[in-house]
Amino acid sequence: MKKILFSILIILLLCLMLPAAALADAGPKPSITVKAVNMPDALSYMDILVTEKSERDDSRYFDEQEYNQNLIQRLKAYSGDGWYTTMTYEDSLIFGGIHCNVKDGACTMRYSYRPPDRYRIIVVTEDGGTVVSNIIERKNFDSTVYFDYATGEAREKAVLPSLAIQFITTCLLTLLVEGLVLLLFRFTLKKSLVPFLVINIVTQLLLFAAVMAGMMMMGAFGALIFYVLAEFAIFILECVLFAAILKEHTVGRRIAFAAAANVLSFVAGLIMILIF
Repeated sequence: MKKILFSILIILLLCLMLPAAALADAGPKPSITVKAVNMPDALSYMDILVTEKSERDDSRYFDEQEYNQNLIQRLKAYSGDGWYTTMTYEDSLIFGGIHCNVKDGACTMRYSYRPPDRYRIIVVTEDGGTVVSNIIERKNFDSTVYFDYATGEAREKAVLPSLAIQFITTCLLTLLVEGLVLLLFRFTLKKSLVPFLVINIVTQLLLFAAVMAGMMMMGAFGALIFYVLAEFAIFILECVLFAAILKEHTVGRRIAFAAAANVLSFVAGLIMILIF
């Protein structure tokens, strides 16, 4: 039994490592989504500031009919405290725009492909305003940053609280679904409730850790990939554990229960991830 459990854990670790290697360049790319508030009514351009100045002087072309060239030049000329714009140069490895489409004082800008790990946000406006944010340290693969133009404050949205809420919701859903399956297979709560709860809570913690790792490494796409792989490993693990630990009925029925319960909870969990 120990050899079987050890083999399953090795398979789980390998499954969690494969997506990172296989999708290192072909998979989804990191991103920064800036949600700005208290923006002015005047025409506004936003850029990302980094400490490494472009090695080339090639400026990115901005059509004179579409873009305000005065604002473009103000962005290009900025070099406050050793920080330089990125979106105004051709060799920038960041994909995104500069024009803030402001509605009701708010706008959303997205930057992807190779966004920096350490950066600031700059906004220049047609009425002469220039606002530069505090330094932001990107912690998440898909980072959402809240930027207040009025104060210049920017902060990255924490991912862990939302994942924790999702874990609690998913865990409760799993216990409900698999608990009903347990009763349908005629197991009694008196004899099987404690091992049922312990096994499910432990495996849900493993699943949560896998999803969180996927989210941090590859965003929502990574969370989905890691969820599927972790569920496959947990399917095998729970079949082994329920077969060995439950005392009621035959081993075949215990395995059948574990299989049916996992399939139903997997579908329910997948629906939750896709929706939320």
